[in-house]
Amino acid sequence: MVKKSNNYISKLIIGQLLSSWVKYPSVLKGLLAQSHGKPPIMVTGPMRSGTTWVGTLLAFSGIWHIHEPFNPNRARFHVDYMYQRVNCVNNHINSYVTGLLNGNFRSMSKTVDTSHPLMPGNFMPFPIRRVLIKDPNACLLSRYLTKQFDLKTLVMFRHPAAWVYSIHRLKWGSISHLKRFLQDKQLIEDYLQPFESDIVKAIDAGESICAGALLHGCLSYVLWNFCKESDSIRAIMFEALCREPVNEFRALYNWLELPYTDKIKQKHIEMSSGAGGEDRIKHMHEVKRKSINEIDKWRKKLTSEETIEIRAVFEKFELPLYSADDEW
Repeated sequence: MVKKSNNYISKLIIGQLLSSWVKYPSVLKGLLAQSHGKPPIMVTGPMRSGTTWVGTLLAFSGIWHIHEPFNPNRARFHVDYMYQRVNCVNNHINSYVTGLLNGNFRSMSKTVDTSHPLMPGNFMPFPIRRVLIKDPNACLLSRYLTKQFDLKTLVMFRHPAAWVYSIHRLKWGSISHLKRFLQDKQLIEDYLQPFESDIVKAIDAGESICAGALLHGCLSYVLWNFCKESDSIRAIMFEALCREPVNEFRALYNWLELPYTDKIKQKHIEMSSGAGGEDRIKHMHEVKRKSINEIDKWRKKLTSEETIEIRAVFEKFELPLYSADDEW
């Protein structure tokens, strides 16, 4: 049994190695197709807002695609949703992002596989002309990073009820994030002071639907203000992408100055019309889906009382988003 298992693993490794070398010429072609002098791209927003899906569909352009470099599991930055004031230079962050934009830290790239030392991703040359960083963990850094590195940034927004249902399905807590927001005096002073008492009450009450809704509201409020403060940051509604993926992604490609070819269009159609059973627990970063089904899935999962609670919390932030009755 052990021998069979070892043979299987060996064949798997050989297959992965072969696949990485077969893909190498097409990876080079995609990278060489990128124009010099175009700004780097950032895709961000609260976790569970569609950033992985959007990042993947933008990466079909052939751009160098970096996946979640600020994820605490990378052991470089140890908290989610870190905030940095836009006019206060952070040399640690700047040095790290400069390395990312120069093609360092290849293990974080989704463009190449570096899981084996003999794969080309570890030692072959890659002409990196333009970079896409996808990272929801860095959403509260997006205003700072956009200014420091002249990025073009997409910020994802998702319906409050859909977002709260998603994090509760995964059993992700909200209180630890709210506690850290409360401890971040600059974040409170710059954006969240009107909601400080609500954060304190939510922490005292413990994990709940309302705590999740408050976390979503805080993040959405800060990010909406980021979008208002910079022409280089664009607000993207998850639901709009789901309804008209081809038209909406074509518009994003145009704004980002990426070529939208028939081949890319076909891939977008395939990735937006995949099977997606409503009751199965999908892989956390699954990107092939029947996008139209993702919009209202929460309606079958949350009670009317929970929906009312979430809406009441979200309306405290007075954002021009998800305010129509028919959206609830």
